[in-house]
Amino acid sequence: MLDFLRRGVKTWVAKALLSVLVLSFAVWGIGAEIFSFSFSTPVARVGNTKITAGQFARAIRQEQDRLSRSTGEAVTLAVLRELGIDLQLLADLQRNAVFAEELAAHGVRIPDEAAARAAALRSEFQNPDGSFSPEALRLYLSRQGLTEAEFIDLNRAFGARNLLAEPVLAATRPPPGMAARIAAYQGESRTIATVVLPLDAAAVPETPSKTDLHRFYDQHPALYTEPERRSGAFLHIDLPTLAENLRPGKTEVAAAYEAAKDTFNTRPARIIEQIAMPNSADAEAAVARIRAGEARFEDIAAEQGLDPDALSLGRVTRDDVPPATADAIFAATAPGVLDPIRLPAGIAIIRVTGVETGGRQTLADVADEIAERLALDAAHTHAGALVNQIEEMRAAGADFGEIAAAIGIPLGRFEGLAEDASLPGGGQARGVPATPDFIKEAFAALDGEERPVIDTPDGGFLVVMVDRIDPSGLMDFARVADRIAADWRDRQRLAELETRGAEM
Repeated sequence: MLDFLRRGVKTWVAKALLSVLVLSFAVWGIGAEIFSFSFSTPVARVGNTKITAGQFARAIRQEQDRLSRSTGEAVTLAVLRELGIDLQLLADLQRNAVFAEELAAHGVRIPDEAAARAAALRSEFQNPDGSFSPEALRLYLSRQGLTEAEFIDLNRAFGARNLLAEPVLAATRPPPGMAARIAAYQGESRTIATVVLPLDAAAVPETPSKTDLHRFYDQHPALYTEPERRSGAFLHIDLPTLAENLRPGKTEVAAAYEAAKDTFNTRPARIIEQIAMPNSADAEAAVARIRAGEARFEDIAAEQGLDPDALSLGRVTRDDVPPATADAIFAATAPGVLDPIRLPAGIAIIRVTGVETGGRQTLADVADEIAERLALDAAHTHAGALVNQIEEMRAAGADFGEIAAAIGIPLGRFEGLAEDASLPGGGQARGVPATPDFIKEAFAALDGEERPVIDTPDGGFLVVMVDRIDPSGLMDFARVADRIAADWRDRQRLAELETRGAEM
């Protein structure tokens, strides 16, 4: 069924191998002048798609960086060639091109909104509260050498492949419940009886002697060792707070709208959900059941073994779907389930959940969006100016308190911070001092050192100064005597319960 996966891929083997050699010289900066070389030179071709030397070079560089980070040491190009990784990467690029050719032939395209949403849902691009972090995405793109448009295209290509394969694979899905039946047939059942012995089931031990406590203290030093703790001050430029304080007025928002009003046009769109079906008969029967009120769209998805969260294709315009599919989808003027639609590689039933007629957005429609963008732009500019001011004042000998007062931000303090974010007495740090970047800076500092200004994931800036280091050490016996006694009693009771459990 997936005949396109079996099509011959014409690879210019000799040219590809020469390009590997060229790239070897180009990466290490020696002898590149020997070759007539350009990063636009194709090293392989799949149909009408050319794989360029530049794409190949970036794939090699990214894999080299990834392996170097994971192994903790530099991985040379020679090692990649010795392991055959360079040719594996070229094969990966060819496989991606095969899918791209097939998707283009069928007019399958993931909407920009859906591709961007896929990126926003990735954990590495989220703030601690789960919201999307544009700054984390920008940092990732800079490290990978990608533009935002290229990254969206990668997400679009991955999603489009899934759309192409899903209808084909739907016909091969086992009937509902088959996996459970096989497991029940092949597996076995056991009857298990458990007895829980809580700590209270053991007798309260006698009061320990000082000798008992000292012996326990000496035998378990890890329980009573205080970690290294650090105290100091910090300055944190919080980008969201700056943006809130720099929110523009109505006049400025209106001027920005007028200057770019032509960009606020929206095309007709539909918000859709899709269920891939094994064949036309099943699809028609499912639509009939939904329209008769005998089943819901979600029930049909469950019968096909689909996760309800995976049904949505989001907002689509005519350009986002093949022409034949677009005609059916955009004929709908109200939400509802459409007749079965034949896709390039299968059949599906589609539910329209939202209808957008398109047209120019008014100022009222986009005022909040414009205000947020202007505020964020102003915050980025202002944050950069504040960092420059911090550096100038530090160079002039100003302390953190003087700097905080001059630039109008709070002076932060942290006391007794351990590397696991714990505080003396058993509490946990909160806010900025609990973040990984802060702890890394605090424990990289020498006693009395002011660290360099660093970027934070929220797009702000942070600078930390450590003014006291309390080294790790065994806590004084007298200070933790009560805790030692409680631990000793618990150990006695656990020992009794273990004996009783063994007897049972």
